[in-house]
Amino acid sequence: MTNISTNKVTIGNQRQVKHILNSNKIDHVDIDISEADNSEEKLFLQRTLASMHKPMSLPQIFHDDQYCCDFDGLLL
Repeated sequence: MTNISTNKVTIGNQRQVKHILNSNKIDHVDIDISEADNSEEKLFLQRTLASMHKPMSLPQIFHDDQYCCDFDGLLL
């Protein structure tokens, strides 16, 4: 997640993911990778996506350290 994006698609996707998770009462933690305190999480995200040859796009969904899917994968 990021709170500084001006990309309307990214903002909309993030809102939709939050809505889906909240509606299904799925506990989750939003991590804003634009915040300096989350630099390790950002690096982890970049490395994980690069190792799977996936583009850096938000939001991405993980269960602990296990990659689950990106926004499009959640909708499948």
